[in-house]
Amino acid sequence: MTLHTVGPVSMAEDEQKIGSAYQTWLVPVYFLAPLAATQYLEMKWVIALGIGAALVNLHEIGGRLHDLCIRLRRTNILLRDQFSN
Repeated sequence: MTLHTVGPVSMAEDEQKIGSAYQTWLVPVYFLAPLAATQYLEMKWVIALGIGAALVNLHEIGGRLHDLCIRLRRTNILLRDQFSN
């Protein structure tokens, strides 16, 4: 199987890449914004805000999947190096 992208070279770069993508402080905003909007906005705007929050969460899920791929690549490299010696 061929990788379509080239990941970071070292484990330190891997962890920096993975850690830089996490924005956990935004998670409460994604869930609380539609709830707060129900008090002040019309229903069509609440629905639009909820759909927007869902799309942002899908983007976050894609980022987590990318993180798993980076870690899988690193594991494969470590296993290859271990068994080649």
